[in-house]
Formats: sequence, C-alpha cells, structure tokens
Amino acid sequence: MAYLSAEILDALTLETQKKYMSKQGKPLSLTVVQMKKLIGINFLMSVLRFPRIKMYWQKKTRISCIADAMSRDMFSVIRASLKVFDESLLNAAQRKSDKFHKIRPLIDCVRSRCLELDRPQNVSVDEMIIPFTGRTNLKQFTPRKPNPHGLKIFVLASSDGQVLDFEFFQGKEDLLLSVQRTGLHLPEWDILKIGEAAVLRFVKSVNRGTSFFFDRFFTTSKLLEILSSLGMGATGTMKKNLVPRQCRLKTENQLKRSGRGSSDCAVRDDSAFCITVWFDKKPIILASNEHIIQPVSTCQRWCKKEKRHLEVHRPRVVELYNSKMGGVVIIDQVISYCRSATRSVKFTVRAMLHILDLSCTNAWLEYKKYCEKKLCCHGQYGF
Repeated sequence: MAYLSAEILDALTLETQKKYMSKQGKPLSLTVVQMKKLIGINFLMSVLRFPRIKMYWQKKTRISCIADAMSRDMFSVIRASLKVFDESLLNAAQRKSDKFHKIRPLIDCVRSRCLELDRPQNVSVDEMIIPFTGRTNLKQFTPRKPNPHGLKIFVLASSDGQVLDFEFFQGKEDLLLSVQRTGLHLPEWDILKIGEAAVLRFVKSVNRGTSFFFDRFFTTSKLLEILSSLGMGATGTMKKNLVPRQCRLKTENQLKRSGRGSSDCAVRDDSAFCITVWFDKKPIILASNEHIIQPVSTCQRWCKKEKRHLEVHRPRVVELYNSKMGGVVIIDQVISYCRSATRSVKFTVRAMLHILDLSCTNAWLEYKKYCEKKLCCHGQYGF
C-alpha cells in the first residue's frame, strides 16, 4: 500500500490494542491483516451506503464480502478503539502546539507519498473542507463551498486532481510557522495574510519555475511579487478592492458597451505583473506575473436573450486559469461520491477518515494516469 506504509499499519494495530486494553482491562486479538480488512470494509460501506451498519450482517441485506471478512462485533470493537498515536509521549506544550497530534503519523505518512509524485509544470492551490458540525475551535466557515462548515485543509494539486501536498489549518500563527520552517527568506514574513502564507507554504514542494494558480482568496500584489522573486509563475483571480489604485482599467460600463468578451490589461511599470479585466456576464479580474491578454482565443457562451451559443473572445490568461485551476475541485468531487460516513463528535476521527478517503482517491487517480500512459504507449507502438 503506497499511501499507508507497513509502519503506520503496525502503529494502528498496536495503539488500537493498547486503547482497548486500557478501557476494557483485557487484551484484544488484533492483527495487521484484520486492520487492513477494516479499512477495506470502510471503503466498501462508503460505496454501498446502507442506512444502518448492522444491515451488512443481517440475513436479508447481508453483504458476503463484508460479513465473511469480519464479524459485526469485531468490526464495532476495532472501530470504537481506533488509535494511531500514543499522545502520552508528548508533553503539554507539544500537544497544544499541534491539535492534530493524535493522527499526525497518519497525516505525515500520506503526505510523504504525495510528495513523491511527479511535479507538473502547473499546479493549483485551494481550500478543501472536511465536513464536520461538532464542537471545536478548528471549525471554519467557508462560503461558496459545497460543505461550508468543517475543518479546513490547504491543498496543492495538479490540474488533473492529484494531491501533491497539503496542510491542515490550525490558525494563522501555526501557518506562519509552517512558512518559516520552509526556510524561505522573506522580509516581514510574520505579517503575511493567510492566503499568502498558504501559497508560500508549498513553494518548497515544487520545482523552481513552476506556475501557481489560485483564486481570489489568495491573490495579492505582494504574493505575486514574492513568487516572482522566487522564480515562480503566479496567476489568480483578484478582488476588486485589492487592485492597486495606480492601475487604470476600463470600467464595467465601458466594457459592457464594448460587448461580451471585451477585455483590458494594465502592466505595472517595473513589469513585475499585470492585471487583466475580462467582461463575461460581469467583469472578472485576474492578476498574473507571466500571462497577459495575447494571444486571444474564443470560447462559447450561452446567450439567454438570443437563446443560442455565441463565440466570445477570451484572453490567454483566462484560458489558462480555467484549464489549470480546478485540481482541488476534481478531488473534492471524487471524494464526495463515496465519502466515509460515520457519526462522531471527535474531529480527529472525521479527519482520519478523510485522510483515508484522500489517499484512496489519490491512488485511484494515480492508477488512472498510469493506465492512460500505458494505453497511449501501446497505441503508439501497435501492441
């Protein structure tokens, strides 16, 4: 198992036995093979989605591959005692500094595999939300997300949806410390905004010359300047109130009079980056340190008034942003199809299950890419 190493499976098995022993006062006969079966059963249950767990073992609704692999009582006992790390090994300060310390070995194990994946030329950074409605000060509200309430993860992904790196959000101070640990020499790094720090956190995870794409939560003039100085490309949508005052772009009324597909661009005096505004149904502002309007392509847009598709001019920066930005959306969508479903008041349990879902989804995308590559090679040589 590429994403779950033998060491992490051994730790899961041992710590689960220790937790059961401390609570029940008797040993639990648990093996690594049974732990693997439990994880497999969890994935299968997320696909079948029976309303009650006991239905998988009942006579009328029995699922043989689940019921034959493990008894219902054994499944319930193991799941209730799941544990991956003995937090008594940490002192109070260490536990306070890392609120995910109970599952940190699992997070590090899956992340280490993500870091081994090939680094593409274009990557995107976005927020991922783990649905959770329990009580914790880590819970965030992120509007315009399918699940706005939950735990937040900043994710670095390829354009086809593979997760290349991720960081659990525990607060701004912890995120800034993560940026500092990367070894970047930044002036006044401690006053970075959350969005800026989230992108800079992943700079060391990619090769020099990589192009970053992100949405308006992250985009600032300062971030574009820093990434330019580090030899990185950067493109993102931008909030209107963050556009520099010196930047003179056409107003919304002027763009509307020019028609749908009209655009305007302004380059900073030192050519550090440019800001482009494109009028679709409304003005869309993008900032980039490597892409401008030219060359202009066309795209189809539905016209409600004429009830047909129209050919609309589209700047190069918009075309690239649309094609390279959606990596995190893809993996979010795939996870949502078969998300591990369990009711728990513990955010660590919800986070652990999400990490397992993420590793399974990433492995499937990795396998899909491998198959496409083999198919392409076989077609090329006629095998």
